Amino acid sequence: MDEYLMTTITLGIETETLLALLMHIDGTINRKGDGSMKIDNKMFMGITDEKIFQELMKYITDEFKDFFGKVYDLPNKQGETCSIEIILGKDNGTDGVKFIYGSDSMGPPRPVAEFVEAAILITNPWFYKQKKDRK
Repeated sequence: MDEYLMTTITLGIETETLLALLMHIDGTINRKGDGSMKIDNKMFMGITDEKIFQELMKYITDEFKDFFGKVYDLPNKQGETCSIEIILGKDNGTDGVKFIYGSDSMGPPRPVAEFVEAAILITNPWFYKQKKDRK
């Protein structure tokens, strides 16, 4: 089994970044945005001692891994152009995937969407605490 050490997730619409997230096995977190259309350009960086990275790794299924190593530019895009890119780093290289789709079209497949949603939910408590503490 692959031992991933870090992941980055970037979600964008047109030229705006809706989510930029880095998580590392050592507890490092960098996050900007919440994935919604509410643009937030504040980047929060820190370290947590919680095992949230390992929690996210549970969402790396064989079905999810089937998409690695490719860029999918989905046809028949409706609405604004969106993209999601996931990179997973390990000692001997990286795995990753990128999807380009329309805001009013079918987005990335379920395993990819679930991974991103889990990353957002898992880091939300830390992220919103950072926002609150820096007001």
